[in-house]
Amino acid sequence: MARDRYDDDDERDRDRNGDEWDNRRGRDEGRSRDQGRDRDRDDDRRGRDDDDGDKKRKNNPKLEVRLERVRLSYPALFRPKSYDNDDDKGNAKYSASFIIDPTTAHGKAAIAACEDAIDEAKFEKWGNKQPRLNDDKIALRDDKGDNTDNPEYEGMWYVSASNSKRPKVFNRHREPLTDEDGVIYGGCYVNAIVRFWAQDNKYGKRVNASLEGVQFVKDGEAFGAAPISDDAFDIIDDDEDGDSRGRGRDGRDRDRGRDDDRGSRDRARDRISDRGRDDDRGSRDRGRDRDDDRPSRSRDRDRDDDRGRDDDRPRSRDRGDRDRDDDRGSRSRSSRDLV
Repeated sequence: MARDRYDDDDERDRDRNGDEWDNRRGRDEGRSRDQGRDRDRDDDRRGRDDDDGDKKRKNNPKLEVRLERVRLSYPALFRPKSYDNDDDKGNAKYSASFIIDPTTAHGKAAIAACEDAIDEAKFEKWGNKQPRLNDDKIALRDDKGDNTDNPEYEGMWYVSASNSKRPKVFNRHREPLTDEDGVIYGGCYVNAIVRFWAQDNKYGKRVNASLEGVQFVKDGEAFGAAPISDDAFDIIDDDEDGDSRGRGRDGRDRDRGRDDDRGSRDRARDRISDRGRDDDRGSRDRGRDRDDDRPSRSRDRDRDDDRGRDDDRPRSRDRGDRDRDDDRGSRSRSSRDLV
């Protein structure tokens, strides 16, 4: 009979319970790992679905609509702008609204194309289980007299579109425009391209329009302060009031020519003045040189005179000595004669 490794039943029960606890903990950990892998797979699947949805939206031509001869309103085409009523506050975007006249052929075609694109966006996002959306949750709206602050919207339809990327903006000749050109403004007529897409996230469910591009078509009555025209100022004659500032190119050229002449004369006078000053400086310098020479010559003459006196002194002493010697010789001869 094999020896039991347990000394009592309590020890056997504790060991058995410990094994069961370890097994249970291992199963829980395995289950957690499986659940984590499942979540990762779900996240990857959702990410791929989102990517596929973005690609479908970009590649689905049924979502894109070209609006013809619509009126531009609230344009922020060159600088992004944020609004207080945005769901994603703090995220500035390029945006604009396009007013559609439902009584014109262009307006009717634009409204029908937008409605088809909205239906396509709903079906692409939710299939046959589409949520019921209020009118304010759809980018295409019928004014219905609700917009009392903007009478230009009365009886009209409009599309509100935005984009985090700057849209392309062109003139009639498909040349790019900038804000400094002053061509695009609220109230002018434009062609626009928008792309509809369905939103379903923490900000809610709705159908938005992405702003892709705008082309200027023609001028219209500006909303708010109208831009001034070129005829707002008169052409001022060059000689009027004797003021040459602000002249045309020809006047500026003539003024520039006169300025060049004045500058040439001034430079010539400056050169003459400089030459005269140089001559004066040279004369003064030569005068100072002559003045410097005079003391030198005087000092030289003084030295010569001193040297002459020095030469004269030995000769005078020699003659005196000779005279005294002659006198002594005479007295000596006289003494001898007397003797």
